[in-house]
Amino acid sequence: MQNPVHTYAAMGTYTVSLTASNAGGSDQETKVNYITVTSGDFTWTGNAGDGDWTNGGNWDAGATPTSSDNCIIPAGAPADIQNGGSCNDLTIDAGADFTHTSGTISVSGNFTDNGSTGQIDDVLDITGNATVLRAFVVEANGEVRVGGNITLNSGGYTTTNNGLIDVEGDFDASGGVIAQGAAGDIQITGTITSLGTLDELEGTVTIEGAVVPYDTYYNLVLSTSGLTAHAGNGTTNINGSLTVSSGCTYRMGDVTDIAGAFTVDGTAAIGATTLAVDGASDINGSLTISTGTADVNGSFDATGGTVSFTDAGNLNLGSTVTSLGTFTESTSNVIYDQTGGFTQNVDDVDYYNLTLNSTPAYFTTGGTITATGEVEVGGSSTILLGGDLIAGSLDIDGVLQTVSNDVTVSGVSDIDGTLNIAGSSTYNADGDFDATNGTIESNASGSLVLSSTVTSIGALDAAEGIVKYDGILAQNVVAPSSGGYYNLTIENASTKTATGTIDVNGDLTTEAEASCVFDLGSNSLNLAGDLTVGQEGGLDASDAGCTVTFDGTTAFSHAGSQGLVSSSSTVTQTIVEGNNLTQSLPINPYYDYGWSTGIYLASEITDAADVTSINKLYVWVEVAAAGPTNDVSIWMKNIGATDAYDGTTGPQGFSTTGFTEVFDNGTLDLTTVGWYEIDITDFPYTGSGNIEILWENRDGSYNGDGSHRFGYLVTQEDRGKYCRMDNSFPTEYVNGGLVYGGYGSFVCDMKFNVTKTTSVISSINPTFNEVEIAGSGVTLSSPMDITADLTFTSGHITSESDVDGNNSQTYASTNTLTIKDGANHSGASASSHVVGAVRIESSGTSEIEFPTGDGTYYRPVFLTPSASTATTYTAEYVNSSHSSIAYDGNGYNNTPCDGDIDHVAMGCWWDIEKSSGGSAAKVGINWDSNSGVDVPDDILLTHWNSSTSQWDKINAAVTAGNGSGSASASDGRVQSNIAQTDFSPFNLGSGSGNNSLPVDLLSFHTVCSHDIVDVNFSVVS
Repeated sequence: MQNPVHTYAAMGTYTVSLTASNAGGSDQETKVNYITVTSGDFTWTGNAGDGDWTNGGNWDAGATPTSSDNCIIPAGAPADIQNGGSCNDLTIDAGADFTHTSGTISVSGNFTDNGSTGQIDDVLDITGNATVLRAFVVEANGEVRVGGNITLNSGGYTTTNNGLIDVEGDFDASGGVIAQGAAGDIQITGTITSLGTLDELEGTVTIEGAVVPYDTYYNLVLSTSGLTAHAGNGTTNINGSLTVSSGCTYRMGDVTDIAGAFTVDGTAAIGATTLAVDGASDINGSLTISTGTADVNGSFDATGGTVSFTDAGNLNLGSTVTSLGTFTESTSNVIYDQTGGFTQNVDDVDYYNLTLNSTPAYFTTGGTITATGEVEVGGSSTILLGGDLIAGSLDIDGVLQTVSNDVTVSGVSDIDGTLNIAGSSTYNADGDFDATNGTIESNASGSLVLSSTVTSIGALDAAEGIVKYDGILAQNVVAPSSGGYYNLTIENASTKTATGTIDVNGDLTTEAEASCVFDLGSNSLNLAGDLTVGQEGGLDASDAGCTVTFDGTTAFSHAGSQGLVSSSSTVTQTIVEGNNLTQSLPINPYYDYGWSTGIYLASEITDAADVTSINKLYVWVEVAAAGPTNDVSIWMKNIGATDAYDGTTGPQGFSTTGFTEVFDNGTLDLTTVGWYEIDITDFPYTGSGNIEILWENRDGSYNGDGSHRFGYLVTQEDRGKYCRMDNSFPTEYVNGGLVYGGYGSFVCDMKFNVTKTTSVISSINPTFNEVEIAGSGVTLSSPMDITADLTFTSGHITSESDVDGNNSQTYASTNTLTIKDGANHSGASASSHVVGAVRIESSGTSEIEFPTGDGTYYRPVFLTPSASTATTYTAEYVNSSHSSIAYDGNGYNNTPCDGDIDHVAMGCWWDIEKSSGGSAAKVGINWDSNSGVDVPDDILLTHWNSSTSQWDKINAAVTAGNGSGSASASDGRVQSNIAQTDFSPFNLGSGSGNNSLPVDLLSFHTVCSHDIVDVNFSVVS
């Protein structure tokens, strides 16, 4: 057979063997790798008219192409593919229209589209690369799967994707346009060179690769298994949503702006970048923030997820927050900044810095909020705490309101807005507190506790609440810019010092703890409620200029004050004592005349600062003198810091200038061995300065043989000199001839007897500089001492009564008002005076008014001391009958009185006493229009004589109530003519039956008879 033909079914390289034979035999030739078979090109004709890929009638080869065959769709051929098939390469020629309506076309090679239009309604599965150079449409049911790389629309054409484009390799749409429908999804695994001009209004881009291009997306899904990030710097805009799938870690670029939802099932990492989300954020995986910012304007829910800061980044939350998940704060800033005017819940996690700031906004909390750094409440924001708040520092420009929970701030509290402490809440300011320009509001149980420096307490609600200063170091108690304190409490062992006038509309309490002190200094205190001072010295209101005004109803309980109490003692102390002996110091009895001086240092005086006088001198006699020395004078002088004589000018002559003579022409009998005592006139000492002593001997004769010896000390400096001679007194210092002198480093042995005054802090009565009574009154449960002024305006001081059941005066009560010596009082009246005992100290002879009364009537007593002797006087008006008042069975007065007295006041009396050894004083008692006086000239001053058990008349003068002029029935005073020494009950009396004087109603009863009511009553009258 000639020209044989063989068809190869598969591509490849083949070896060919040819055998030729005839009758004569055969011959064979083999050629190795002789023929190479490649795929054939199948060109679509569409001649079958059914669009079926598998119908060979539609192909020029008359057969169906296989995966080894290259297929071409030419221009002009009807290419509406109705059924799927396979090929190697698929090429769409220029000008050709290619529509794939149904079935799957599997391209095992590459796909190239040069046609005019392409439309995919089903699956186009490309194993190799795809190049689309013209317009290309993937319909809603269409899928284009590319196992290799894809290049789209480099000529500026548009790829419209309503279905799926899934690219396993690289993606490059440079120069092209990508339009997507709502369901369009482009999934890319490889490197993206460009997304061209990407549709930002619809569709999804799913990136499974390592690099995310900066672009504007609609929906973006990141589903890389591992890390995906941006290259370089730029902005990613997402007009729809961003989803980070499980297993994917997305490291965001410079700016990521999401208009829709943000869903994290994997990890989203914000470095030094910015994320903005307008839609809902759902964090089921992990959101990490370093130094960048996540600005979330939509709702935020990290339930089951994690939010972690690794540095000082920011998380801004602008809408509803369901949960911050498992939260790690680092040094972050979390900012709740909703602007919708709704109530935003603050999640109860541990924050670092927490800011609540928007215009306007309302915030609530449920559990405990902890912020290690700062909590800031913005100027138009209000936060209502449903749980406790613990903060490193707190800055309130808006409103923070508690309910029944506590706020604890370890650092600075800066209140420029409003702090409202409601319910039983406590605000613990452990750090510095400054409410300059701020307002503090509270209710009855709310407490503000201040433990450190307080710069300002702002405008303070004076109607309710407790403010407590409890620092363990010294604090200032500041005056509010407006309002005042309601209840003020001072606690812990430190001094709290007022820096202005302190107004307390409720109670003032200082804790019963040692060294807990509220020091008013020279400032004033206005107190409307109770005063409780728990510890002795707990309130210092004694400084000059300090006034305490009680302007409400006060129960006064005070543990006592502390003050310096001085005590004096005398002691003899050795000043200098040496081992040397001399004839010449301090005098030389062997010579007719002489003098010496010596300097004694303050450092040699024990406790020199406490010494107030030097009373005696002692010198050491080692060998006794033969006899006494007469006409000796001793002079002393404080020479300050001078501790030696000037060696450059030499010794000076005798002079007493500047000295005080303490021993005048006396005798020194230095005839006994030992310390010789010299009693001098007390020399005042100021507690400092060196002392120079000058000894002057003008005896004019000598005694003995000069064998006497006195002790002296050798000193480092020139502290002594002496000069002596016979016949005359050596006024000039000379050493020669008949005059012998010495000058140098020596000083006579010396002891001083000194008076030392020491002041120690000791217990004293509660002491106040100035007090004003300007409210409803003060009831004393403790003593009260006034050292400067007591002003009565309104209300009474209820002092403890000193009257016992027997109407004798023991004055053993402790809770009594005392007006100290030198203090004054003014303004006492019927509406403001002392009810009970009042003590007044006096060391002068001026008249003393005792502001006593019974709470309705003012009944003062006037005493005029006869001597300037320190005396404590006590007076009390008793608005009840004295125990001596008696009447017979007919109701007639038979009280025992002397013959000059008709009767005494039956319903009152005055108990007046003085301290033991105190000065006698004239006694005066006033009356007014309510005293039952009608004939003033008959009024007597009476005194109960306990020895004779009767009322005695005291010789007295009757004057007007001011102590001079004429008395009237409505105004007068009766005052003793001489000072009284016997102080016991005094009373008003009458020398006639006139002047009913105050009476006591004993009883009454009524009887109705024939429509007439008879009233019978008994009075002490």
